[in-house]
Amino acid sequence: MIYLYRAVALEYVDNAHEDTICWPGMSLGRGSGYLSRSSAKNAGIRSGFEFKLVRSAPVKFPVIPEVEVAELREQINELRAARA
Repeated sequence: MIYLYRAVALEYVDNAHEDTICWPGMSLGRGSGYLSRSSAKNAGIRSGFEFKLVRSAPVKFPVIPEVEVAELREQINELRAARA
């Protein structure tokens, strides 16, 4: 199973002097919030805020059948030939 993680703030911080605002439940790190476990942990540590790691539901990535991949390659090659 594959899981994605995010670092979530546990504290409220409003430090206008340093332009820092944080609230409980705020995702730390990337805008999407979902990262590998180690990246989420590093994002939480780098933030300087108290945090916890939250794990997503299991992620299932779609798999394209080989037939579709071959068709897509053929279409790409046709487009490249037409452009040349």
